[in-house]
Amino acid sequence: AYEIEERDWSSDVCSSDLNNQLDTLIELWRLDPVTDEYAGEKATPVKALDVYAYVRNVNKYRQMKYNEMGQQNNVDITFGYLSEKFDFIIINGTEYTINDINNRENLCDWIDITAYASNSNQIRR
Repeated sequence: AYEIEERDWSSDVCSSDLNNQLDTLIELWRLDPVTDEYAGEKATPVKALDVYAYVRNVNKYRQMKYNEMGQQNNVDITFGYLSEKFDFIIINGTEYTINDINNRENLCDWIDITAYASNSNQIRR
């Protein structure tokens, strides 16, 4: 799971600029280990948190590179620091697998994620 240390980012100089673009509600999910009746380990998806984020498609050049790796529909996602652990993201009912995560500590306290649409973890609703 991805774990981001908690920070107070409300007073960042650049927070106000990006806060105006946090217009997409995303769901952060984690996979909790569970032991079944045969003592086998499984992972159960658990919704961790809803957050507002800035979500945009990656540029065409980057998407061409991701296509070569079999990753379709890549997006860049940015939101403020949080301390919740999460393993994957759901945006508008579509699951996204995280392939890169960065903490922008040198600029402001934001998380930058690149993720791609996947069908690897089906969420039962």
